[in-house]
Amino acid sequence: MKTPPLDLQDDQRFALMKFKRNVRDVLKPAHDDIYLVRWLKARKWNADAAEKMFRESLKWREARNIDDIQQWNTVHNLDPYYPYGFMGFTATTAHPFVIIPLKDLDVIGFLRTLSKGDLVRAVVKLIEFHVNLAHDYILDISVILAKVYEANYPCMLKKVFIINAPAIFTVAFNVLKKFLSSDTIGSVKIMNSDKKKWQGAILELVDPKILPKHYGGELVDSNGDSMCAEKICYGGKIPAEFYLTKNPSMDSISAEIEKIELEKIETEFNAVISKENI
Repeated sequence: MKTPPLDLQDDQRFALMKFKRNVRDVLKPAHDDIYLVRWLKARKWNADAAEKMFRESLKWREARNIDDIQQWNTVHNLDPYYPYGFMGFTATTAHPFVIIPLKDLDVIGFLRTLSKGDLVRAVVKLIEFHVNLAHDYILDISVILAKVYEANYPCMLKKVFIINAPAIFTVAFNVLKKFLSSDTIGSVKIMNSDKKKWQGAILELVDPKILPKHYGGELVDSNGDSMCAEKICYGGKIPAEFYLTKNPSMDSISAEIEKIELEKIETEFNAVISKENI
């Protein structure tokens, strides 16, 4: 889909010209104006600061072979367990529209199946493909990912709606805020279970024709499924035979989760994400 033209002020155009001149020795065909503007926005239109950030990111990409990351795969195919669905593009702004239903995400399964490094790499692979808790281990990974995102994927998000998030998410997000830019924080909207409020907010940005009926839109699967399972992977339990090794620290987390399940405390936790083009 054709993206809207850049609408820049004179000083912003000057900053873009300076930035392009400063980094002309490392520019690639994919580094168009829309891509470069993201780095300027992340550094408040300071061309020198944007250049420093951009060059550091290029070094990071080269050191980790990010340009070829789509060729890398985990030992086991975990695609059926990633909750994710690309729904299309918003009609007016051409932003990609993605739904990530986290209710059935097997967090413990992923932590048992992947090393910390591979887990971060798997998330980076997902970010690259479409360019994105209270326990110390989980929070550590979240901080790593927050730093990676801010340093290498600036100003990518248009808006994130966190729907029906458990109270613990707010606690974890408050910790992560110090690693996120003001632009990223401003893109995140945490909403309660009041459907009238969050459905209205989503429909202000998203055409109901590409929003599943389950979330207040008009879209259904060919079999009438309002959750659109043909387009959205809802995750599921990762087989135990995929686990790397027995991890005692994970056992304690698993016990807590099982306790919650036995008490029949159910939380639907969905993230609706639209990535920004500029």
